[in-house]
Amino acid sequence: MNQHLKILIVDSSPLVSPNIRELLGKSREGTYVREASCYSDALYLLKQIQFDMLVYDTRLPERLRNSLLKYTKARYPRTRMVPFHRYPKAFPTETRPGDLN
Repeated sequence: MNQHLKILIVDSSPLVSPNIRELLGKSREGTYVREASCYSDALYLLKQIQFDMLVYDTRLPERLRNSLLKYTKARYPRTRMVPFHRYPKAFPTETRPGDLN
């Protein structure tokens, strides 16, 4: 039987999470992806489902991020934790439009 990959994305941005969800969902047939926009939603989902991967925004407040990672590691030690960082602008400041040609 084919085991489905279960992924939880924790990010407060309503623009970023859906895009990550779409990319991860298309990467493997049967991938189960859920989103949480805050610590309490993430904790609720983690208590309900054993996820294979936790994808989290490094911009989450440090105290909440640390609590979330500690909880996940203690309860599900085999869950992979993958940080991501979204840039505040479309391009880093040192990139100029002419550099892309």
